[in-house]
Amino acid sequence: MNTMILFRHAARLLLGITFFIGACNGFLYGSGMQPIMPANPEIIAVFQGSNAWLLMLKTVELACSLLLLSSRLVLPALIALAPIVLGIAVVHATLDPGFLPAAGLIFGLESYLLYIYGKRGIEERQWKREARKHSGKRGIRNIGPF
Repeated sequence: MNTMILFRHAARLLLGITFFIGACNGFLYGSGMQPIMPANPEIIAVFQGSNAWLLMLKTVELACSLLLLSSRLVLPALIALAPIVLGIAVVHATLDPGFLPAAGLIFGLESYLLYIYGKRGIEERQWKREARKHSGKRGIRNIGPF
């Protein structure tokens, strides 16, 4: 197997596992239980009065992480995670600079996967368009030689 394909799958799985653990941790915090991973008190103070916002954010993270881990609808999952990843980078750059290397890794993985899967989607659409030209079929319904 090509090393770039292995790296793409490793990046997808690493990002999926990261968001899955983060979503589970957020659900534990949102339900009033003790979270698995410790969190910075300044960041927790941002979400202090808005459990609904935190639960909505963690629901999106959980759904997208499951899509990434199952390798289904990867590009839409990455697009849905893009603003969340940007928010993670900004929050940790301003409130928790000690976590900035990990936030940079998450941002880098997201950017790489968006580039790879976006490029792959464009190439597949072009391939289908070319195949349609050479098949001799015309129109959406392919009804006769009109």
